[in-house]
Amino acid sequence: MNDDNHLSPEDKAKLREHEYDGIKEMDHPLPRWWVMTFWLTIIFGVPYFFYYTVGGGISLRQDHAERMAIINKMKEEEIKKSSNFDQAYYDNILKDEGVMKGKIVFETNCVACHKDEGIGDIGPNLTDSFWIHGNGHAHDLFNVIWNGVEEKGMPVWKDMISKEEIYQAISYVYTLRNKNLKGKESQGTKVDD
Repeated sequence: MNDDNHLSPEDKAKLREHEYDGIKEMDHPLPRWWVMTFWLTIIFGVPYFFYYTVGGGISLRQDHAERMAIINKMKEEEIKKSSNFDQAYYDNILKDEGVMKGKIVFETNCVACHKDEGIGDIGPNLTDSFWIHGNGHAHDLFNVIWNGVEEKGMPVWKDMISKEEIYQAISYVYTLRNKNLKGKESQGTKVDD
């Protein structure tokens, strides 16, 4: 079954002696660019190896620790910058149909604990004038939503929804205040407007 007749004499000379399942292998040299790249990597690798293992090169652990320190510092700065209540930003949200968008945010994320219209279930009733945390001001609401109150069951929302959505939710919660809808009993301290 060996049909080497179609091969040129040069190709016949390149045929190797062995044969597997009727297939013969030709001995083609690797391309020159590939061989040069191979040797360049070896030449580069020798000093690289000695620099990072014996010399003063930074280890992978040190490099990782330095990069993580930079990332953590950036995170802290971003949290400091974004965790403070921004009254001007909140006022802009109110102008930009924030209450309507806030109702959507509330219905999507908050009704599981505060029920429709904020009458309370697991979470407190938001329609009365009593507040557990703070005095019911927008910045108090922001801190409760942003940081959560895990011992009371309020999750930390800063990682789950955007800052804009938090401000929108606050604007909607303000529309619920003092409606005194029948729901969960009042909790916290009475706050006068």
